[in-house]
Amino acid sequence: MVHFGTRSCNIVILDEIYYETMRKGRFMMKFQVFGLFSDLVGEDTIHRMGDDFIKEIEAGTAISMEWVSSPEDFSQDAIPLIFIQTGGTEGKFLAQLGQMPQPTILLTHGAINSLAASLEILSYLQQQGLKGEVIHGEMDYIQQRLVNIEKARRARLELSTARLGVIGPPSDWLIASQVEAAAAKAKLGLEIVDIPIEELIEGAQKEYTFDDPLIDVLMQKKFPPAELNKALKIYGALDQLKVDYHLSGLTVRCFDLLEPLQSTGCIGLALLNAQGIPSACEGDVPALISMMILQKLVGEPGFM
Repeated sequence: MVHFGTRSCNIVILDEIYYETMRKGRFMMKFQVFGLFSDLVGEDTIHRMGDDFIKEIEAGTAISMEWVSSPEDFSQDAIPLIFIQTGGTEGKFLAQLGQMPQPTILLTHGAINSLAASLEILSYLQQQGLKGEVIHGEMDYIQQRLVNIEKARRARLELSTARLGVIGPPSDWLIASQVEAAAAKAKLGLEIVDIPIEELIEGAQKEYTFDDPLIDVLMQKKFPPAELNKALKIYGALDQLKVDYHLSGLTVRCFDLLEPLQSTGCIGLALLNAQGIPSACEGDVPALISMMILQKLVGEPGFM
């Protein structure tokens, strides 16, 4: 479980049922590998060493790696790797610089001067103001680094298609927590949807039926039935707004619920978080975005 934020209205995650939805639905993105090697070394030896190295990376992980014959063959839905297999490859890399992915991930096994060539290439990239990284070391480090790169890439991809609902404007005291929708779209690709708080208040006065084991757990607790019913109506209304607006996450100006509904959104937000829908209080959009990023990276829900 990830804990984010310091606001006074904490959302309690329901620990009785472990959150598995995103873990079960997760799959690894494919890596594609373009190899560079010197003509001074026999191709058979290079191919054998390269194949063995790639298979060792794949072994015991969910990583899938596919060779390509040219940087132009990298597909949009794969993570590109430049496998520096020997020394003396700097000139070959430079000749194809225009086709190389950015940032450039340089993979090396360290043998046949491949590490030295990788470091020379990385230095050149840095001199040109380009981004790059050399992945080198023990096999467990290489495997974990590639897994982390995949997690970050998938998180970025999922953020680029996200729709975040802001139900009511941010609380008045969040003077440093305003987010421009256009800037969020340009930088992260996500869409911010403004929803009037009145829609939530109106929806929270309706009756709902639930088929959710998390709510079954709540019903078994010794909470006052009338208070729990009010909280679950707010959850039902939030869940309906999620469906109506096709939301990937949401945040609520929650203090505006106290007077008209005599309840809070804490239970509703906790339930949505446990179901994999990042949900924040106080209309705090930066907190919501941070919660979503963390959830995508670690595969577990957080709370604010």
